[in-house]
Amino acid sequence: MAAKQRKTTSKTQKKQNKNSTRSEKSSKDDSVNDTTSASSSPSAQARFLSPIIAMVSFVALAVAIYVANQQRSEAPIYPTEHVNSPSRPWESSSAPTLKTQKWAGFNGLASITKAYRVLKMVDHDPTAFTQGLQVHGNELVESAGNYGESLVRIWDPHTGIISKEAPVDNQYFAEGLTHYQDEDGNDRYILLTWQEKTALIYDMDLNVINSFVYETKTKEGWGITFDPVQKIFFVSDGSALIYIWNLKFEEIHRFPISYKVDPATADRIEVPYINELEWDATFGTIMANVWYQNVILRIDPARNGQVLQIYDLTELYVDRAKTADCLNGIAHQGGNQWWLTGKWWPHLYLVEFLE
Repeated sequence: MAAKQRKTTSKTQKKQNKNSTRSEKSSKDDSVNDTTSASSSPSAQARFLSPIIAMVSFVALAVAIYVANQQRSEAPIYPTEHVNSPSRPWESSSAPTLKTQKWAGFNGLASITKAYRVLKMVDHDPTAFTQGLQVHGNELVESAGNYGESLVRIWDPHTGIISKEAPVDNQYFAEGLTHYQDEDGNDRYILLTWQEKTALIYDMDLNVINSFVYETKTKEGWGITFDPVQKIFFVSDGSALIYIWNLKFEEIHRFPISYKVDPATADRIEVPYINELEWDATFGTIMANVWYQNVILRIDPARNGQVLQIYDLTELYVDRAKTADCLNGIAHQGGNQWWLTGKWWPHLYLVEFLE
């Protein structure tokens, strides 16, 4: 009996030992599994978080693109790196507040100046109804208007010698012109016409090689000039607007010309009858005639057409011949020196503006 009990006890102990071994093994396996699970946890978390991180990154990128596009659309069409240059101590770049009152000329404005001096006066063809004028090389390129009398000529202002001249077809009334380089780098002249809504493209020998039709608010073409750095044209139509064209002659922007009514306020008023235009590469501005006004405006395209200075040229040609018409024709000689004339004027003036 005792032997049987010992056997039974021995068997029971073996069973307990076996169960204990299994339990230890199970604990060890669980420990191993816990260790494995713990070691694989970062990967699982990464797999869980990856879509979230990707989504957040996508949203952040979309927001950044939207903000960049908004800033680009709000930026002026023309670069503003020169706006606060010490060489241009004019005014702040805040957007103009335009008055609705009727424009009444420039008399009495505090911003108008007579700060210029005449450096030279030379002869000018008194039969030329001057519309466009530009320095190219050592010569002047000039367009003259009127139906049946329109022409384009290249001549030396110092000698009066005409090197090239081409009549414009009688169906056109020639307006402003400018030199430019096309998309292939070829030198060209472009001539606007008054009410024909047609621009003529000339080669350097004044041969018409192309033409195209354009649209403006007034359905007319008046003045044109070209910025060779930005490769854009500025165009006037006799209204207060200036249009910007690219090299494909597509309108990409427009802005009204305006000036301060009172230096003490930000109020402005639009200036109509913007005529001949000339690009000023020295200051990054546009010089403009105003039809039947004895002034030249300095306009800043970076400030969407704000007038920075008004030059009073009433005393430039005082004893005018009865046949002489209005001041029109601006050509940049360089620096702050300009060739100026008018329609049917017998004189051409080299002027230096002092402000």
